[in-house]
Amino acid sequence: MGQTSTVCLTFRIIWKVFLEKMFVPEPVITLAITPNKQEDSDRLSKALNRFQREDPTFRLSIDPESGATLISGMGELHLEIYLERIQWEYNAEVYVGNPPVAYRETIGQQATFDYRFKKQSLARLGILQSCVDAKRLVLRHRSLLV
Repeated sequence: MGQTSTVCLTFRIIWKVFLEKMFVPEPVITLAITPNKQEDSDRLSKALNRFQREDPTFRLSIDPESGATLISGMGELHLEIYLERIQWEYNAEVYVGNPPVAYRETIGQQATFDYRFKKQSLARLGILQSCVDAKRLVLRHRSLLV
């Protein structure tokens, strides 16, 4: 009989693959959502986490000041589709509204002003004169009775 031999050679080819980074634009519109019922909060949470994994243009955040859940997307239609999916796929009802805005007032620059308040009662004239330096929040006043 003849002699048979088997030779197995393994070749290892290393490919270097470079992928370009995907461009994801910033969201255009933001809505605030809250579940209608407490039972819907778990289903809403599952839905939002799934949508965030599926779509890089869908953003989910929580406003630190108001505690509202905010969803952001590429347009009104984009977010409406996700809201319908929450209803149909997860059977969760949600309230949708505009995000709450925290209004703040602060002193932006230094300003000085004088104000004179006159009031006459019974033959006496009372004058209150104030000078306020808005940057240091110092209030000086003097009251004169004439």
